[in-house]
Amino acid sequence: MLSLIVRAARKRKLLRENPVELVDRPREQRRRWRILTTAEIARVQTAFGKLAEESAEEERAWVEQARVVFAVVYGLGLRRGEVLGLRWRHVRLADPEGPTVAGRGDVRSQPRRDAQERRVHPYHRHRSAHRRCPL
Repeated sequence: MLSLIVRAARKRKLLRENPVELVDRPREQRRRWRILTTAEIARVQTAFGKLAEESAEEERAWVEQARVVFAVVYGLGLRRGEVLGLRWRHVRLADPEGPTVAGRGDVRSQPRRDAQERRVHPYHRHRSAHRRCPL
């Protein structure tokens, strides 16, 4: 952000140099993913069950659907980007080799410069990143 401000000041001839360009940006540490334990998965499933019991009839279907989606996503080991990019055309229920879900690369969320919202766009890695997960 500071770099953008200083760059605008240089364009208006308010500064001769951009001192921000001389500073190295700190690198963000890579996040370590933590896999849920069997006990944590059971607690999530129990929480879905309790939520379904407490929900009104019209909401119960949505809670049950969320429970199934959680179980499928976790059971298949889908990555966050694969889940964001998942479309019905990637689900093959009538495949002769058995039902599968095809992970198509990765989808990443990028901030937009002109708005507060984020947009999601496909980012395809190498073909080897495309994988098929049996259901």
